[in-house]
Amino acid sequence: MATTAQIPATKAAKGIPMTSTRKTALVAGVFYLITFVSIPTLALYGPVKNHRDWILQGSPQTVETSS
Repeated sequence: MATTAQIPATKAAKGIPMTSTRKTALVAGVFYLITFVSIPTLALYGPVKNHRDWILQGSPQTVETSS
């Protein structure tokens, strides 16, 4: 049976260095994800943030249960 030498798990594998084009694409992708998440969140959070009685108002409807 043949044995193979294994690289210790503590050493990080060295990859191919990033080119400037790949770095630019990575930065653009990160900015895209930030805007993709933050713009809809701000649009949904705005009415709650700016409406003074959002949670303080009660519902005029009542729920009746039969016992």
